[in-house]
Amino acid sequence: TLPCASALHTDNIHLHGLRILAADDVDINRDILLGLLSQQGAEVHCVEDGKQALNKVKEHGSGFYDIVLMDVQMPVMTGLQATELLHMRDASLPIVALTAHALPEERQRCVDAGMLDHLSKPFERDDLARMVLRHSRRAPLGSPLSSHSPAPQPATPELATRPGPARTQASAPTIEATLSHAGDHP
Repeated sequence: TLPCASALHTDNIHLHGLRILAADDVDINRDILLGLLSQQGAEVHCVEDGKQALNKVKEHGSGFYDIVLMDVQMPVMTGLQATELLHMRDASLPIVALTAHALPEERQRCVDAGMLDHLSKPFERDDLARMVLRHSRRAPLGSPLSSHSPAPQPATPELATRPGPARTQASAPTIEATLSHAGDHP
């Protein structure tokens, strides 16, 4: 279910105060994400790959970002790999896949990695905003729900019942060891 139906009408969409991490290896895609989300009041941090996304979450700490928008196919570390490692650091961090592939197999790989939902590129501005509102761990500032936000919910019932990877807090050395080897393969 959507957190606030009135907040999702096109004229009323705002993301004021939400902190969003966007990971995409294509410059223009990062520029578009930054522009669209910033226009709606979000604080947006952009990175080029999964390893940089992990470093950003480490830099700011668990709980800082309200949602991550993650490209699936990136160099150095894919979005799928980064999602699994991000959930070791912050098990409740909502992550949504951004990908050009809308095939059911691709969507399933995203779910299996721990992503809550999937938005196919190219996407419309309002679809992006609705996706952020649907899965963000808190409501935007000034929203009727900003004082109490439910946990992010999967977009479809099959996502809600499908078992995903274990979401336990891993020790920092495990994540650090993985990061130190990211990008070592040709």
